[in-house]
Amino acid sequence: MSKLECHNKSFLRSVYTTFGTDFLHTDPEILSKYGRDWTKRHTTRAQGVVFPRKVQEVAQFLKICEAHRVPVVPSGGRTGLAGGALAIQGEFILSLDRMNQIYPLNELGRNVRVQAGVITEHLQNHCDLYGLMWPIDLAAKGSSQIGGNIATNAGGMHVLRYGMTRNWILGLQVVTMAGEILELGKTLEKCNLGCDLKQLFIGSEGCLGVITEAELKLVKKPKNQGVLLLAVSDITKATHLLKTLYEKSQLPILAFEWICPKSMSYVCRQTNISFPFDQAYGGYICGIFELAPDQTLLDSEISILLEDFIHDGFVENGIIPQSSLDQQQVWAIRENITEALHTLTSGNLHKNDIAVPIHNLSKFIEELDNLQKTHFPDMEMIHFGHLGDGNLHINWFDPKENGSHDHFWQKTREINESVFRLVDKYKGSISAEHGIGLLKREALKNYMSSEEQSYLLALKKLWDPHDLLNPGKTVPT
Repeated sequence: MSKLECHNKSFLRSVYTTFGTDFLHTDPEILSKYGRDWTKRHTTRAQGVVFPRKVQEVAQFLKICEAHRVPVVPSGGRTGLAGGALAIQGEFILSLDRMNQIYPLNELGRNVRVQAGVITEHLQNHCDLYGLMWPIDLAAKGSSQIGGNIATNAGGMHVLRYGMTRNWILGLQVVTMAGEILELGKTLEKCNLGCDLKQLFIGSEGCLGVITEAELKLVKKPKNQGVLLLAVSDITKATHLLKTLYEKSQLPILAFEWICPKSMSYVCRQTNISFPFDQAYGGYICGIFELAPDQTLLDSEISILLEDFIHDGFVENGIIPQSSLDQQQVWAIRENITEALHTLTSGNLHKNDIAVPIHNLSKFIEELDNLQKTHFPDMEMIHFGHLGDGNLHINWFDPKENGSHDHFWQKTREINESVFRLVDKYKGSISAEHGIGLLKREALKNYMSSEEQSYLLALKKLWDPHDLLNPGKTVPT
C-alpha cells in the first residue's frame, strides 16, 4: 500500500467518524460532475465530494483536511471558464449545494443574508417578490451560485450600471483552512474598522478560505425598461454611439452589448431565432435602458434617440420591441450566443475573457482581426461582450478540426500569448470577469509585477500555509 493510500485511509476514517457515511461520496458519476467546471480541456481526478449543510461542518471538514494535509477544491455552480473549480490533482471537493438557505429579507435596509449555495436566479426571483433585486445578472444565473459569484467577483450584463459583485457585498462568513469561522463586515453601508478583510476573499477564487454565507446589498428593481437592437457599420461607430448616449440622454443605461456579425449569424442559425434585419451589417448593439414608470416605448426618449442616431450616421438600422415578449426575444439573441457557439463547436471552443479601456476598443479589435487573419487563418474568431465596460469575449474554434483536442489546445496556447500581448499593449486586463483559475495562472506572471506577486503569495501562505485550498489556481508561484 502506497504512502498516499495509507494517508487517505487515516483521513477517511476521521471523516466517517466525525460525519457518518452519507457525508462523503466517491461514486464516479458524482466525481465527474463535481470535479470539473465549464472548462473542457481537463479530466477530473477528484477523490471524493462532501456536502456540508452548515458552517460548522465546513469548519470541521477543513480542520481534518489541514491535519492530514489533504487538498480541497471549493465548489459552487461550476459555471466558470478559467478552470477555477477543476479537481485534477487528487483533491477532495467541498460542494456548497446543500447550503442554500435564503434568510428573511430586510426591506427597510434593502439587504438579505444567504448561504453560499443559493442559485443566483433563485435569489433574484425571491427579491423580485419585494420589488428589489441583487443586480448581478449573468448568462449562467440558472446554475451559478452566490458563493461562486463572490469568489470570482462576477460581472455580467449590468456592470455598466451597477458595477461588479464586490459593490454589493456588505459582509461575509468565511471558513479558513484551519477551521476558523470568521464574520467579516456588518449589515451596514458605513463601517470603517480598519482594513476590510472581506475584500480579500471577493475574487480570491477559493484560495484563501471558503465563503459560506454573505450579507448582500439590494436595490430597487426598475419597473420599466426599454430595449434597443441597433445595427452599426463597425465597432468604432458603436463606441461613438455610447459616448453620444452619455452626452445627450438622461436615461440610465443598464446594458450596452456588442455582437459581431458572425455572432449574430451563428446564434440565429443554431437557436432558430429569426434574423432581425433584412440584411447583414458590420455589427450590432443590444442595449437596455431604465425608463420612468409611466413612460411608454412608442413615445419615449428612446424612439427620438434612435431617429437622431440614424440621421447622424451612427446607426444603420434599429429595432424597438414594443412588448415585454418582444423585448425578451431581442435580448435572447445576446443571451444565447454562448450556447449557440458550444452547440456549433461541440465544446471544442477556446475563450479569451479580456478587458480593454473603451477608448482603445476599436483599435484593439482592428489589430485583433489582423492578428487572426495573419497568424491564425485556419481558426474562426468570434467576439461579443459588454462594450459598455470594455469586456470582450473572444471565441476561437477550428472549423476543420477533426477531434484532435491536443492539437487544438496547442494552437490556443499560441493564441493566448498573442492576444495577451495585444491586450497589454492597449493597457487592458487578461482576465475581466471569469477569473484566473488554472488556465491563466502562468500567464499572470507576465502581466503582474514581481512585487504584486510576492504580496499575493504572502497572503496565500498566511491564510493557507500548506497550499491545500484550491491548489495550483489563481496565485502565481
